[in-house]
Amino acid sequence: MNPDLYVHILNTTILLSYVKSEMLLKWIFQQDNDPKH
Repeated sequence: MNPDLYVHILNTTILLSYVKSEMLLKWIFQQDNDPKH
């Protein structure tokens, strides 16, 4: 999976859309470099 596809999937999921609308700018996506991701 490339970064563009990953961002596209995040932007098009229902859950993320809900989070964006409910939390506005208070929500921050964070990910560490753990290989299990």
